[in-house]
Amino acid sequence: MVNLPSLKRKPWGVIVLVMNVFLPGTGTLIAAGNMEETRLFVHGLLQILTSILLVGVLWSWIWGVLLFVKSR
Repeated sequence: MVNLPSLKRKPWGVIVLVMNVFLPGTGTLIAAGNMEETRLFVHGLLQILTSILLVGVLWSWIWGVLLFVKSR
């Protein structure tokens, strides 16, 4: 499993999940800004760039769910 930092569930976990589903990568960027995580910022950018190939879309959905589940 991916070692992700925890978000506060209300409202950030829900926001990140919804944003990653509808605008791939943006939820990960929001989480990166909220938690000041450079690694998440890079992942968010890569999700946006690879969303054209649908790889980023699937990756973003998976990370949105993982960040939501991991949120407190």
